[in-house]
Amino acid sequence: MRKYIITKLNEEFIELLKKPEVTHDYCSYYSAIVNWIKQNKKYFNENILKNNKLDVLLKLDPKIYIIDNPEIILSMEAERVGKIKHDKVDTLAMIIGDNLWNMVTISSGKDCPICRYNELRYVIAQTEKERKLVLECENCGWCEYMDGNKWSDGIAEWIPASKNDLEEFGIKIPSTK
Repeated sequence: MRKYIITKLNEEFIELLKKPEVTHDYCSYYSAIVNWIKQNKKYFNENILKNNKLDVLLKLDPKIYIIDNPEIILSMEAERVGKIKHDKVDTLAMIIGDNLWNMVTISSGKDCPICRYNELRYVIAQTEKERKLVLECENCGWCEYMDGNKWSDGIAEWIPASKNDLEEFGIKIPSTK
C-alpha cells in the first residue's frame, strides 16, 4: 500500500510540474506546490511537514517572500524532479521543502564557519520574547546572530526573512531583477 501511495504521489507531482500554468512564473510554481501539498495533506502528516519546514512554507505569501532570482529553471523542473523516484513520502517532502526554502531565503554573502563554502541565509527567529534576524546554514544547521556569535536563545520558530524584514532590521539587499 505504501509503495502504491508514494508511486501515485510521485506521478501526480510530476504531472503538476508539467502544467504550463504552474511553470509560468515562480509565484505560480510556489503556489501550485503549496496547494498540491494541502490537497494531499493526509499523506503529509504534521511531523513530515515540520521536519521539512513545510509547516512554515505553507503559510508564506509567495508575493512577499519569493526572492528575485531563485536558481530554478522552471521549464526543466518536471524533468529534473522526474529523474528521482522517491521511495518514501518523507523523501518527497524533503525535496519539495528544500526547493521551496531555496525560493524564499535570501543569501547573506557570508560563508558558514562550519561548512566553510556554504553561504548563510537570513532568517527570522521568533522566540517567546522577541523576533531576531539571524543567519542560518542550510547545510549543517549552524545559526548565528548578526554579530557572528553562535545562536544561544534556545527554541525558536524559524521563518525566512523577506526583503521587508531585512529593511526593518537595517539590511539593504540590492535587487537583481
